[in-house]
Amino acid sequence: MIGGTVMLTTVEKLGVVDAFYCVCTTITTLGYGDMSFGTKAGRTFAIFWILTGTASLAQFFFYVAELRTEHRQKELVKWVLARKLTPEDLEAADLDKTRDVVLAEFILFKLKEMGKISDEDVTPLMEEFERRDIDKNKKLTVSDISLAQQTGSYVIQEPFAGFSPRKLLSSVANSGQKRRRRRETEP
Repeated sequence: MIGGTVMLTTVEKLGVVDAFYCVCTTITTLGYGDMSFGTKAGRTFAIFWILTGTASLAQFFFYVAELRTEHRQKELVKWVLARKLTPEDLEAADLDKTRDVVLAEFILFKLKEMGKISDEDVTPLMEEFERRDIDKNKKLTVSDISLAQQTGSYVIQEPFAGFSPRKLLSSVANSGQKRRRRRETEP
């Protein structure tokens, strides 16, 4: 914004207030048309400045929205972790309907409450688990794998070419750390 204002005051010979007004209407894409770049030097500058200025402003608004969303998410997590459990909560958390909640069910319930995962995320995983639990004891064991291979219950597929779950999890963790570091170092 400062660069555009300086350019308009020196090259286009606008007053500071008029130059700043023109800058604001231009990079916010309002463009009322009452002021414009009149010189060749001004128009050449405008070609690059409008693109970068508008993109920078959009990035600024994105960061503001991201900070607000992140703050709301942290507040939601605090609320979810601090609130008292009710019998209805335990019933909702009891995925296998055994009338007790194990650690994995509790974690899934809390992650859903925090909005970090949804039923659409969990359901295919539960179906996959049930499909692989050949002896239906609600545990995956080496015997399940052996039974599956003996009976041909499911085909053990090779992962996609170049796909590695470990690499995927590592890259997701690294990208989250990079985003946090970038936010911490920004002024």
